[in-house]
Amino acid sequence: MLTVCSMNICRSPAAEVLLSRSLSCAIPAASVSVSSAGCVEAAGQGAPRCDLAQAFIGVIEPEGRSRPISRQLVGDADLILAADCGHVARVVALRPESRERTFTLLEAARLASWVVGDEGVMELARQKADGQELDCAPDDLRYLVEPLPNAEVPAERLRWLLAEMNAARGIAPRRDHQFNHLLVESLEPEDLPDPHILGMGLHEPVMAAMRRAVDEFTAAVSLVTDPIAKDAAVSGAGDDD
Repeated sequence: MLTVCSMNICRSPAAEVLLSRSLSCAIPAASVSVSSAGCVEAAGQGAPRCDLAQAFIGVIEPEGRSRPISRQLVGDADLILAADCGHVARVVALRPESRERTFTLLEAARLASWVVGDEGVMELARQKADGQELDCAPDDLRYLVEPLPNAEVPAERLRWLLAEMNAARGIAPRRDHQFNHLLVESLEPEDLPDPHILGMGLHEPVMAAMRRAVDEFTAAVSLVTDPIAKDAAVSGAGDDD
């Protein structure tokens, strides 16, 4: 897994730490490696990580230094989570085939939560895997869901989730813009703003939004990969405090 932002000093390394911690607890049976990189050429290469961002996610000292994104890094990643849509475009420009597995972090949280939710496709996928007649109309696009793989193979379940997240891009309802109050025209609804450009006071709310997204995404991953939790609900997923 690869997290991406502009300079690889703030948002992407923070997401890297949060995802590494969360996913290692959620799916201990599967080996999930998370790394990060930056899209801005030259700028930030080798720069120290943002200690303020690290402090807000519970890391007192900055870990490591920035590095630039590359075709190799993108090609090696099964999932790429970007801070904003501009970074998604840069990733896809490097490797067009990566589009199906590249999302913003907030987008990935929303789509994963929808896939496993009541209006999503996980229960239909389970029915299809069991050979049951699907409980939906033939003209319902969810009818096309792939059968849910064997729960004993977490990696197969993860690949299924990512494929269904990609398929859900035009189906899952969108959410309100979390940072609409910033009045930045270029900011898309599922972008995490850059505190180093829009104001250092944004570090705390951006890190909080990132933490919520990681928790929501991890909750969905847990439901997909853990057969014991398969009938649980994602309680309050996506709700703001």
